Amino acid sequence: MKSLERWIVVAAASLLAVSCTAGGAADEASDGDAVRKAFSPTLDWSACPDDVETQFIEKHKCGFLTVPQDRSDPQGGRVGMFVVKVFPEDARPSPDPILVFGSDLGRPDGFSGLAPLASRTHRIAYLVEVRGVGHSEPSLECPEVTALEGGERTTSPHSLTGEFVVAVQACRDRLASDGVDVSDFGVQAVAQDAEDLRVALGVPQWNLASYGTTSRYLLEYLREFQPHVRAAFMDSPQFPQIDEVSGVVTGTRSALKSLYAACETDVRCEKAYPDLAASGSEALAQLERTSLQRRITSHDGERTEVTVDAAMFLRVAGFVLGGVHPDAAGSLPDMVASAAAGRMTPRLAAIVASGPLLCAGYRPRCEPDESFSLGAYLTVLCHDQAPLVDHAALEAETAGDPAIAQVIGQHPYLAACEGWNVSPADPAVHEPVLTDVPLLILVGRFDPFSPPSVARAAAESFEQARVIAVTDVHNTLGHNECALEIRNAWIDEPTSAPTAASCLRDMQIPFHIQEV
Repeated sequence: MKSLERWIVVAAASLLAVSCTAGGAADEASDGDAVRKAFSPTLDWSACPDDVETQFIEKHKCGFLTVPQDRSDPQGGRVGMFVVKVFPEDARPSPDPILVFGSDLGRPDGFSGLAPLASRTHRIAYLVEVRGVGHSEPSLECPEVTALEGGERTTSPHSLTGEFVVAVQACRDRLASDGVDVSDFGVQAVAQDAEDLRVALGVPQWNLASYGTTSRYLLEYLREFQPHVRAAFMDSPQFPQIDEVSGVVTGTRSALKSLYAACETDVRCEKAYPDLAASGSEALAQLERTSLQRRITSHDGERTEVTVDAAMFLRVAGFVLGGVHPDAAGSLPDMVASAAAGRMTPRLAAIVASGPLLCAGYRPRCEPDESFSLGAYLTVLCHDQAPLVDHAALEAETAGDPAIAQVIGQHPYLAACEGWNVSPADPAVHEPVLTDVPLLILVGRFDPFSPPSVARAAAESFEQARVIAVTDVHNTLGHNECALEIRNAWIDEPTSAPTAASCLRDMQIPFHIQEV
């Protein structure tokens, strides 16, 4: 924690836990405001780390927000949340800045991709890496697990689950020996950190932004502190009332259904793959009876035997539809039709042989990344979500569908919760957020991690929410200029309907048709 120690200025006095309301705005004169009179969060600015500095051409500066690790024990350890302040090109930017919670849970910020937000929206943007992630300290990265994932290659992720749980336990034990209680890194703690940042900055009201599953942080902040929020936009969000485990079932089915329907309306796709939905059902039925096998040669010249059963096929579908690349969904019809005919495409074999075994189909943005903070992800899953899973309802939902039941039964992160060993969060974090703050929700039509049907259902608890689906998959703002145009115009007039520009009508789905 040497970096944090350079930044830290120890603040005195006590800090009580701020109570969370299950359904609405915190009062202006809340308990949280009262305790902050006794504790002033510390925000120090200094030079940016080299790896951050190289990502910017925009004017910016870096800092650390220092707060107690456990707010019920203000004399205990400290955590530092890394913050980058990005200035727009405007000489007089709008007075309400934007707080960005980053991209998917556990991922460090891609600052170069987020930096243009300031100039595009004409507002100062505060890009944060929440506690435990990226440059924030202490880090909840798990090198013990990274070493496991980089070991001998296998196409059977289920065979790695036992070793994975052991590695997760070793990571938790190491952090505990350093005085880190991983239970202190859930969504409520991050929401409190964000409010401390607002107080330290002296910002009366700001806008919120999240990309992917960090929407869980944004929505918890909105639940507790919405009087300080002018508007918020969420790209590919998840919602607190739907745990990630159950979401695998809903999301995978919804994404495949949308893809099949899109193929039917595309002349070339429908001609090449007629009745793709029936082919999908046939593919899974065949794979449940007999796995497909294929030998391929990897980039390093080694021969690998690839095996695909029904569960693996569903996981690959989720991996592809989750946004390996914005055009990736177009390759899935050929995989489906080929599997129904008893063949494994080279593309499918390559994904299974080289893709991330443990996270494919379970996490979005699932590419090898040594800087991924597995601990931050696991705390949100195991502390804030898994204890509230309705296992009876989940079992009923997967009954008669052995492929999806196997996917859930092999869920490596749910198994890892035993090794992570965190206490359950306040059940209030699982309640829908009720708000009249204007919200813009952008989703990809084929995103299994944030399907449009789920977003529209969740938006019913928001009085001023707009849901817009584009043809891209997870992280629409990272790939889609049309989505950016809609967001940029909406942020200036968030109480008005966003302009559904003609670009939405002009977008085409790039299906990759295998010529025979």
